[in-house]
Amino acid sequence: MTHVKSRFIYHSLFVYKYSNPCLSYSTSCCLKASSNGHQAGDQKFKSYNEEKEIKHKGFMKAWQLNSFDGVKAIQHSDAVKVPYITDPNDVLVEVCASSVNPLDLAMANGYGQNVLEAIRQVTKGSLPDIFSGQPEFPFPLGRDFSGHVVDKGFNVHDLDIGDQVFGVVSPHRPGAHAEYTVTSAWEVVRKPQKLNHTESAAIPYAALTAWSALCVTGHISSRNASKMRVLVLGGSGGVGTFSIQLLKHWGAEVVTTCGPEAVELMLRLGANVALSYTDSETEGELLSMKGFDVILDAAGTNNPKYLDMLKPWKYSKYVTLSPPFLSNTDTLGLAGGLLKNVFELTSSNILSHIKGSSYRWAFFTPNRYALKEVRNLLDDGKIRPIVDSVFDYDNLPSGSYFL
Repeated sequence: MTHVKSRFIYHSLFVYKYSNPCLSYSTSCCLKASSNGHQAGDQKFKSYNEEKEIKHKGFMKAWQLNSFDGVKAIQHSDAVKVPYITDPNDVLVEVCASSVNPLDLAMANGYGQNVLEAIRQVTKGSLPDIFSGQPEFPFPLGRDFSGHVVDKGFNVHDLDIGDQVFGVVSPHRPGAHAEYTVTSAWEVVRKPQKLNHTESAAIPYAALTAWSALCVTGHISSRNASKMRVLVLGGSGGVGTFSIQLLKHWGAEVVTTCGPEAVELMLRLGANVALSYTDSETEGELLSMKGFDVILDAAGTNNPKYLDMLKPWKYSKYVTLSPPFLSNTDTLGLAGGLLKNVFELTSSNILSHIKGSSYRWAFFTPNRYALKEVRNLLDDGKIRPIVDSVFDYDNLPSGSYFL
């Protein structure tokens, strides 16, 4: 199994390799949950492999987070219970490759714990604690994966057992730094035929985050992109490299900022202009470009000076992927954090609305349609994954330090 790691600068992705890659499907690998079925709300159902009475493996290897003390709290275990399907819309995947994203390192330090724990409680049918979340340790991190389906719920009709797939695990669920993971069928599709598992695992989370920021929040699509000039701040990260390629494919004029060592890569990926953020003349060059229709902040700058670079009175948008939403709830709890979020978002938009633009927060959003489109673009060679390094499964914690 392989782990892929996403970076903020230069090349965007690292890969972690498992010792036993799952390159083919065998019924002996399939899992069987309880023969009595599982409860999902008031609905009782069985998964496909329960009907076939395939032997349950029982335990698996996984890297698990045991506390919010950072990377040092990630520990390996070979006695983790194999997850089973408890929702008819879920799939169980044997993981061949998985990635490490900046979000994983942030979550290891407690980022988003109150909101994510509230979501976990709601999905279990409980009323969330609006003041603080009490996480249930341990649990594996890891958002992207590539592997093959070994079991599925009865509501999953367009994936078959044995299909090679790639996808994401939402942040509130146990992740993919394990031999097996369960996720929603809404977050999984058949993997690109022209990519191996290592390359496939480098894509999903960053791609869906970029898609959400550009399309859902920024209102950019293949129909209107050719009329737009877009600035991507932090173009050399996982989200940035995907955004540049997608925007260029759609015909947008793309300008990006990055580290000096990544300028040539940005141009090869399709950026019309790539500027080093260390160059003292970069800000002046950006101001001279007569405004941008959309600014995607994938670098976490959140600097008000960039609002002045938006086209005035053109419904232009500043979209940030580093909003204070989760950090506010971490500090103040759900109730206090939500109130502060409303205040901060309103305050930011007062400044931008004066000039006819808007300031927006963007987040990762599960989107099976988008993931299928991404797969097609990968198979057509319109977009390519940028993999920095490949690490063995045993080196997961040490590799996380490179984020």
